[in-house]
Amino acid sequence: MIVFQVSDVFKSKTSSHRVVRLDQGGGVAIKLWGSKSFLYPAVRSSIEATCLQVTSYKEKKEFHSTPSTTIKNEDEITRTLHIVQEFFIYTCTT
Repeated sequence: MIVFQVSDVFKSKTSSHRVVRLDQGGGVAIKLWGSKSFLYPAVRSSIEATCLQVTSYKEKKEFHSTPSTTIKNEDEITRTLHIVQEFFIYTCTT
């Protein structure tokens, strides 16, 4: 998923959240609640988000963070895959 826009943190007396809008055609948004609102994926970066809750608000589907939500930049994922591949190549050839 490509990050299109990242809001500032909205704070109320009881909670805080940030909205991450994705460039998926239909205006897909992820709301990051509480401690997750301090995550800040870079605009135009490619991310992988896990453990999201699907909700409806004003007849639109949204994703909301949960305590288990993670957001990884796809560069991190690619780097990890290269490390794993190099490990297997090394262990298989020695």
